[in-house]
Amino acid sequence: MKHPNLFMAVTVSTLALSGVLLSQQPTRVQASSVGTVVNPMANAPVYVYDAPGGNVNYSRTLPNGSAWQINTVQAVPGRGNWYELGPNVWINDYVFKAADTSSSSTPTTQSGVGTIANPQGDVAVYAYDKPAGSLIATQTYANGTRWQFNQVQTIPGVGTFYEIGPNIWINDYVFQVDSTKASPDTPSGDGSQTAPGTVTISSTGANLRDAPYGNILRWLDAGTTWQVTGSKTVGGVVWYQLGTAQWVCASTIDLTSPGTNVTGTPANPNQVLHLTNAAPVFTAPAPAGGGLTGQILPTNTDWRVLDLKTFDGATWALVGSNQWLAVVNGQLINA
Repeated sequence: MKHPNLFMAVTVSTLALSGVLLSQQPTRVQASSVGTVVNPMANAPVYVYDAPGGNVNYSRTLPNGSAWQINTVQAVPGRGNWYELGPNVWINDYVFKAADTSSSSTPTTQSGVGTIANPQGDVAVYAYDKPAGSLIATQTYANGTRWQFNQVQTIPGVGTFYEIGPNIWINDYVFQVDSTKASPDTPSGDGSQTAPGTVTISSTGANLRDAPYGNILRWLDAGTTWQVTGSKTVGGVVWYQLGTAQWVCASTIDLTSPGTNVTGTPANPNQVLHLTNAAPVFTAPAPAGGGLTGQILPTNTDWRVLDLKTFDGATWALVGSNQWLAVVNGQLINA
């Protein structure tokens, strides 16, 4: 029998959630509030709970894409928001998106480091292209790995999201903050050099920010070409300066366009790559034709960076003679 609060049902699917401790009082919302089941793992069942962080009701699952009326919202610090869909029927914001909340807040520039801490253990963790946005299905994040974040956005009724890369946001249900800095160091970056030339914005368009990972100033249209006055590598990602306090991420640049003509990628002689994942060694960056050497460098090791090169927004680090690592396997830090 369908629950009386069912608003609409669509396809079948998604994910069992692990319990957390109840720590705040519920907040009742307007009866018209509605949310949708949005499961990162579309083929797994979504179970409900008898309370926020309570017991799983294994006899009840909700279809992926189905919309439900929200009666009450319960915030659990460090584990997001829980929604009451009916008497003793609760669901977590990791698999449930409240409607019409994405414009209710703006990102806050704040740097820090956090750890993927999935309550479900080894179940795959996915990120989103923006807070409460679309799932990025091409990449998962290993439980226990550490990531630097540079922006935070809390969406009332949905949860808190951390930007761990350009347009890569992790939900607080699976991300635990280890340390923060109120005034981030990102404007000074990991090193800077003059990189005169021009860049053309790719088909995705681009946000123009006041600093790498900074506040959004305005939108740059796809296909437009801009003069470059400098460049900077921050957290393994290259940013191009288009003017005073105007920065654009290399991942939004069309490198094949005749309008893109910039010098090499900046590198800091005191920079170290700390590996958060085991990393295979290449003879050159893979996009430039490099092949595997057969050597794999272990997790939690540090390697001096001799050079950095970026292809389609992905950065590669030279750590020895003809020994290149993908920076996505770790974090760039200053020694």
